[in-house]
Amino acid sequence: LNPPYSKPTPWIERFIEHNNGITLVAYSKARWFNLLWDKADGVLPMPSRMMFVKPNGEEAGIFMPTALFALGSDNADALRRLNIGRVR
Repeated sequence: LNPPYSKPTPWIERFIEHNNGITLVAYSKARWFNLLWDKADGVLPMPSRMMFVKPNGEEAGIFMPTALFALGSDNADALRRLNIGRVR
């Protein structure tokens, strides 16, 4: 799941209800952060140098901290297998 960064709350709530998957979210001062933090089986903060590729092919960084949150043990294991950082 990669919800819109402008209004992720309804997407995060549905993700938690589904209780299975991985989501990429920006979390600076997010109201839903503690709820997702408490529910997640794995959390992997993304490197600050992470880049996105725009539809026109240009690369762009993001100014907010982002993380992958996993619900479900198989998904948390998938985060660990990425080997890009420590999974909580």
